[in-house]
Amino acid sequence: MATDGMARLAEFRTRLCKQLGSDRFSLWFDEHARFLPQGNRLVVAVNHPFLREWMAAQFRDVLHQCWQQVAGEDATVSLEVHAQNTAATQPETPAAPPRTKTNGKPVNGHAVLDSGSAKAKQRIPAAANGREVSRPARPSVVFCTGRCNALAYQAARKAVIHPGLVSPVLVYGPPGTGKSHLLRWVQQEYCRRHRGRALLISGEQFTAEFVQAVRGGGMPSFRNKYRHLQLLLVDNVQFLAGKTKTVQELGHTLDHLLKSRAQVILTADRPPQRLELGPELQRHLQSGVCCAMRKPGADVRRQILQHLADEAGLELDAEAVHWAAQHLDGSARVLVGFVQRLKLASEAWDRPLDQDLVQQLLEEQLQWHRTAVGLDDIEKAVCRAFGVDPQQLRSASRTRAASHPRMLAMYLARKHTRAALSEIGRHFHRRHSTVVSAQKTVSRWLEQGQKVQLGGKTVPIEAAIDQVEQQLRAG
Repeated sequence: MATDGMARLAEFRTRLCKQLGSDRFSLWFDEHARFLPQGNRLVVAVNHPFLREWMAAQFRDVLHQCWQQVAGEDATVSLEVHAQNTAATQPETPAAPPRTKTNGKPVNGHAVLDSGSAKAKQRIPAAANGREVSRPARPSVVFCTGRCNALAYQAARKAVIHPGLVSPVLVYGPPGTGKSHLLRWVQQEYCRRHRGRALLISGEQFTAEFVQAVRGGGMPSFRNKYRHLQLLLVDNVQFLAGKTKTVQELGHTLDHLLKSRAQVILTADRPPQRLELGPELQRHLQSGVCCAMRKPGADVRRQILQHLADEAGLELDAEAVHWAAQHLDGSARVLVGFVQRLKLASEAWDRPLDQDLVQQLLEEQLQWHRTAVGLDDIEKAVCRAFGVDPQQLRSASRTRAASHPRMLAMYLARKHTRAALSEIGRHFHRRHSTVVSAQKTVSRWLEQGQKVQLGGKTVPIEAAIDQVEQQLRAG
């Protein structure tokens, strides 16, 4: 029975992590909570009333949903305050949040890195009782650059070399483009170069701390923590939308930091005009630099794959890396998952990772996410995106208006369907050798950052492919 309980709890944790995302799950449940199954009842134990109220407001529904999926419809979940926290190193009774200290000591529940101190080691957020919890030092952060993130990287690099010269910086883009990773790189490089206090925090963490400070009368300590930084990095600032008081407090914080020439970098999943963060924050953002990040292009995917493989101790030949980078066109998280899959396969089968094995594993992974796409679907999506009709696509015309969409359609047909070269050629009234040539041409365009005409605008080939693939997913 104990084994069944452990299995149910493991499945529950997996489901909850999938629902919330690994970063959010780790932030709230790995650090601040214990799961105590009691038959069909699950107790989520925290060590502070504020945490119980916060988690109940944010996670009660998803906790019930995930536990009932594992333990049955009559299963229940309760959040309770227990004296003992999750880590064995933490004290048995909750202590009051500490006041401000320097040299890397905790401030209001989070460790602040003082890069001028010998203790400026990487720390995790402190527990709710204000005690730091040690974690093994992470490997050095490496940021891979390319056309998809060149402007954001340049702004970040300037912030590291000349802090405060370009501030604030807003980096925006969809999930999986590397925004959080860029912030970790900035914090690392800043602490290597400068003496100063740096803090990396999420919008959700900032909100939780602010609410706790307001309720507990800790605003002087809260403001002292944030307004004496030399570097403030706020991830996922869109979380503050609609939280008027929190937005105002962040605005006052930025106003104070910018007057003292501190460096501020924010990230969001949408452009500034869609953030709904109030006029004061908008004015601050307009006075700085806004940089977009797109999904990693083929050049950056190759760098990421090679770096991840090196970190995992895998030997991948250049052809295998190139082939995988061309076909794994998702976010950086997809690349991380694929390299983990490669490592497991290499250990399980005790064989080298040649291109045949990489291709087999990649094909299996792509099948999980691939919807049924036919040649007609690709033709329609390309025609809608480029504003051409099917007859023009299949015609003998060699003008750019016809040949570029045609080559892109052939490339996508090879990428998204199992159709043979001859079948693709017949569909577009071409020989199979023309399909091979089109595939090589578009691959070269991707490597060189070629631009094409799309909807009356000149856009990078990656953006054109993204638009067509979005239409394919939409149906």
